[in-house]
Amino acid sequence: MSAPKNPLWTSAEAEAATLGKASRAFEAGGISIDTRTLKPGDLFVALQGEARDGHEFVGAAFEAGAAAALVSRAPGGLSKNAALLTVAHTQRGHQHLCRAARPRSLVVRQFKTAVRTFLAPREKRAATGVIVPWSPKI
Repeated sequence: MSAPKNPLWTSAEAEAATLGKASRAFEAGGISIDTRTLKPGDLFVALQGEARDGHEFVGAAFEAGAAAALVSRAPGGLSKNAALLTVAHTQRGHQHLCRAARPRSLVVRQFKTAVRTFLAPREKRAATGVIVPWSPKI
């Protein structure tokens, strides 16, 4: 499997966000908590619930193309070179990843809004009060 063109997480970034330890380097293009919706290149989060333990599905996640798995313990039956990001508690690790990703998403959202505003028709920009100083007709 090839690495994502624009990874959401590198192993170093995920380690820093979760205070976990990666077994090897990886790049993940997304995050998934369900092997049925996991896309190749995603980081699988093995959440432990009341009825099921996500660690039971780590092998299935790698078969589906997961780049790595966020785990609190190494499940049996995995390849020696499986990329595991080991943390004390997977739910807290997932929360830390989400918290660390939030500033990135805010910057992206602000950039998209700025571009959309700039590319809007001139009449719409004038109606919203957005003045583009280098536009000669405003």
